[in-house]
Amino acid sequence: MSIQLSLLNHQVGARAGLNDADLDCLDLVARHGPLSPSALAQRAALHPATITGILDRLERGGWVARRTRPVPTAALSSSGPGATGTRS
Repeated sequence: MSIQLSLLNHQVGARAGLNDADLDCLDLVARHGPLSPSALAQRAALHPATITGILDRLERGGWVARRTRPVPTAALSSSGPGATGTRS
């Protein structure tokens, strides 16, 4: 049964222009909702660089849309010389 399901997934993916890894990642997003690329890489057991390529293909095909998150305030602060709000 699992072999038949795998073959069916492969056929569906081929008709949609998706390879097996693309289809697996799309399935994870459909099951778990919006995921960060690192969370998707972890769930798919793939390297983050591989996920980047998969997301590029899925986005080009209109299957997913990337949304950026606001940068945390702490990441915007600087304690280096010349930074606003630093002590002299």
